[in-house]
Amino acid sequence: MITFVSGWIILNLFMIGLISYWVSENIFNNINFNQEMTIKVWPILIAINLVIVVAIVARQKFPITHKPNQKQTLHKTLHDFTENVRRSYVIATQLYEYDYSPAKGEVIIKFRDGVYARRENIKHIAQHVYSIKPSILIGLEKGVHLAHKKSEFKQLKNVYHSSLKEVFSIQKNGLTKQKMGEATNNYSIFLLITEYLLRLKNEGSYFTQEKVEPIKEVQREVIENENTGLFRAVLNSEILKEERYIFRNNAYSTKSGRTYISFKVEGKPLLILVTLSESLIHMDREQKDHYMDEIVKRYEQMLTQKGKSLIK
Repeated sequence: MITFVSGWIILNLFMIGLISYWVSENIFNNINFNQEMTIKVWPILIAINLVIVVAIVARQKFPITHKPNQKQTLHKTLHDFTENVRRSYVIATQLYEYDYSPAKGEVIIKFRDGVYARRENIKHIAQHVYSIKPSILIGLEKGVHLAHKKSEFKQLKNVYHSSLKEVFSIQKNGLTKQKMGEATNNYSIFLLITEYLLRLKNEGSYFTQEKVEPIKEVQREVIENENTGLFRAVLNSEILKEERYIFRNNAYSTKSGRTYISFKVEGKPLLILVTLSESLIHMDREQKDHYMDEIVKRYEQMLTQKGKSLIK
């Protein structure tokens, strides 16, 4: 309403200006007013008046709306779902893009967006390159294929032992900062295969990682590296062809005990990573499974309903 009144005032000021201009021109040129000229000017002024009034009314009734861009839509969706499941101990939802290149022995992840609960220590990985021998990744692909199609596990066990052998070799030569990454990536292959075998035996649940016994010969720094969960999540999606992967942070830090769930976005090299509060570990198994059921169901619904239209 205020905008309409303002427009009306501006319109009338405009009319007064036009009339004043016309009058001054006639005065300075010593031309007397006559009825014919007045009749010719007034219709023009009235027409201009009507056009402006129609424009103002149309703007009030049909306001111009700006369509949110893709990033705004994505962020809002992540925010809404994080808030909706906060009671289920969800403290963050992040979206990562990845590039899986087995021939190069590389997995690259890049952060796209994220939403976080207040008063929580949360960080994201802006970009990270996981490097490993191409023969390990290619061998893992072949081993999983044979296990799925023919229930043949020899190739998979060969990769299992090869990855551990790489870890031992690196440890023997000294765990430098660069070599630490290689060691943890190879240990991740061992861990992924072990979890996979446990699930095949129906011994796994949401928390399969808890059932994996650590190898005594593998140094603690390698086992507790907190940045390899996404690496396994990508391999879980690309090689095991599973849409969901769950892992836990066992490192000695403020994030110790947190549980993470990754969801594969169908048809896209994208993962949604959900972070659950460390409070979850203090529940008994039945309670934990209940909350995990609820969280998994809600995020899978989100991907079903908005996955394709949300992320282009």
